[in-house]
Amino acid sequence: SSHHHPEEEATESHDRSIEHEVKGIAIKGGSQNLL
Repeated sequence: SSHHHPEEEATESHDRSIEHEVKGIAIKGGSQNLL
């Protein structure tokens, strides 16, 4: 939609940063398992 709500955009970027964090933790955990 062309009409954007600031709260929705903030939630979207917040969800993205959490997803990125989870991936980072998963990668760290995987690396530790390899050692």
